[in-house]
Amino acid sequence: TIHVLDENDPPTAIILEPDIISENHRVGDPFWELTTIDQDIGQRHTYELLDDYNKTFAIHGKHHVQLLKQLDYEAVGGIVYIDVRSKDNGTPEKSVHQTIQITVINEDEPP
Repeated sequence: TIHVLDENDPPTAIILEPDIISENHRVGDPFWELTTIDQDIGQRHTYELLDDYNKTFAIHGKHHVQLLKQLDYEAVGGIVYIDVRSKDNGTPEKSVHQTIQITVINEDEPP
């Protein structure tokens, strides 16, 4: 009899949906959902922000990103980046690190 043991594979990518936000998005609202691409079916993933764009974003709950400070389209040039790490619950634990681009949508401002 031959027994084949499945080794834990590392996750391969992190997806943020949606990857756009209005500069007028309400502070405090969890908005984006993080998901992880992983060959190992049924694993749970935990997320950590390695770079939160000057404390502008935070992880909310298990897999949402929350806005902590108001964004200004003109100040950020329409794009911000966050660095996210996703760790699986396999043995041994494996992770993926990814820089994610978020597009900031310009809104009309009063004169």
